[in-house]
Amino acid sequence: MKSDVQIAFELLQREVDALAAPQVTLETPLQALPQWDSLALLLVIQHAEIHYHRAVTGAQLRKCRHVSDLINLLLQK
Repeated sequence: MKSDVQIAFELLQREVDALAAPQVTLETPLQALPQWDSLALLLVIQHAEIHYHRAVTGAQLRKCRHVSDLINLLLQK
C-alpha cells in the first residue's frame, strides 16, 4: 500500500513536467532540475489549489529545497 507521501508525489509528477523525469526522487534538489522555473512554480500553486484546496505562495515554494519539501508543504494541514 502506498503512503500519502508517495501518492502525492506521483500525482504531482503527472502535472508538473519539471518533476516527471524517472530519475527524480523525493531527495532530488529542486535547483538541480533543468525545468524548475516560474512555470513549474505556477503549476505547483495550481496543483495545490485543485487537489488540496489550499493556497500556496511563491514565498513558501522558494523555501522548498528538495522535492520532499514540496510534498510536505502540500500535505500540511
